[in-house]
Amino acid sequence: MMIRCPLTRFLICTQQIFVPCFIYVVVSLAGITAPAFCNDVCATETAASTPQELPKTEEVASHKFSGQLLSQVFNSTYGGIERKTVFLSMLKLEFSGKLPGKYTYYIDNLTTRGGSPSAHTGDIQTISYIDAPHKNTFMEAWLEKETDHLGSSLRFGMFDLNAEFDCTVVGWLFINSSFGVGHELSQTGRNGPSIFPTSSLGLRYKKQFEHDLYLQTAILDGVPGDLEHISGTYIRLSKEEGALLIAEGGMHKGGKDDTDVPLFKASIGAWKYTSKFDHLSETDAAGNPVKLDTNQGMYFICAKRFWESKREPKRKCSGFLRYGFANQNINRTERFVSSGVYYKNLLNKNERIGLGIVKAYNGSVWKELMRNTSTPADDAEAAVEATLEFPIDARLTIQGDCQWIQHPGAQEKLMDAMAFGLNVVYTF
Repeated sequence: MMIRCPLTRFLICTQQIFVPCFIYVVVSLAGITAPAFCNDVCATETAASTPQELPKTEEVASHKFSGQLLSQVFNSTYGGIERKTVFLSMLKLEFSGKLPGKYTYYIDNLTTRGGSPSAHTGDIQTISYIDAPHKNTFMEAWLEKETDHLGSSLRFGMFDLNAEFDCTVVGWLFINSSFGVGHELSQTGRNGPSIFPTSSLGLRYKKQFEHDLYLQTAILDGVPGDLEHISGTYIRLSKEEGALLIAEGGMHKGGKDDTDVPLFKASIGAWKYTSKFDHLSETDAAGNPVKLDTNQGMYFICAKRFWESKREPKRKCSGFLRYGFANQNINRTERFVSSGVYYKNLLNKNERIGLGIVKAYNGSVWKELMRNTSTPADDAEAAVEATLEFPIDARLTIQGDCQWIQHPGAQEKLMDAMAFGLNVVYTF
């Protein structure tokens, strides 16, 4: 019999009760806005029929093609599994544009090559955000409709979950993957959630309110891609695979892209898979794993711009804190925390300097399972990253990186690891 501490009981109760309720409330609130939107449209049409009608400007379609070539080299200098130098790269081709009727479309194609730095350090949080099998795929292909003047929108197609949900913004500077989507979420599903390097078909609605408040929710295919085919683009929908439901709400003030962090951001998110998953250790009378339909969790994000120079507007300092948890009966990582700070334009060269930490805590169920198999594990894996990004010109950026991994893979037999890397990004 396993004894749970009060914190564990609290997390389990929160997952089972609050997560579904939070998703339901967000969906309901988003739905409430529909009649109001219809009334606004009717009022606009009525006003347009009056003699005071202003001349309308004709909407013109616009299209854009761009791309990025990312090249990285990492050397596992100390500890881990072995010392080795690894090269990896990603070519990203982007097609985007605007269409009449306030429609926007976006398509990107990814080609990934090279080795895996984490295969030599032994970490589970993934040192590089472009670490992926050799493949060519369409990561995103979606159409979006703007629904009001505040920026609310409806999106349908294949899209990266982390581009919309669970975004710390400040964390996008760092190369370790766990500074993107939290590890307690990225570990889930039969082929991960809809994040790099495989996305899934989904529908997302975002309601933007005044005073920088927002609510958004999405439903996505529960199993991105095809488990039998690594390369290529596959869409397979079935009742057995189920869906991933996610909702997020909060405040996002200023800073809408990865080069300008927000003045302030605070958000809370919840997610849940509709399909059933195997319990890590419990079995039924026939010896088969017990099936659970509670693969769900929550996360909390706070990001803030602490300081900005009055003389040099581009010189600023920002930071973030994120915490999330998942069901430990299904997933290895029960809790995850990340935090980081970055300073921009210290040398007046538009450079960015960052220091951050990510830590993934193993659940007690998984640790007990490891003990029963005579492979004891540590409580958590942590990674500390120091990075410097330096733009050479408008197209070329070079980024130096150093990561220290404490307890790689949470395996007691592995020494702490150190890895140095160089990231070169060319935009065209």
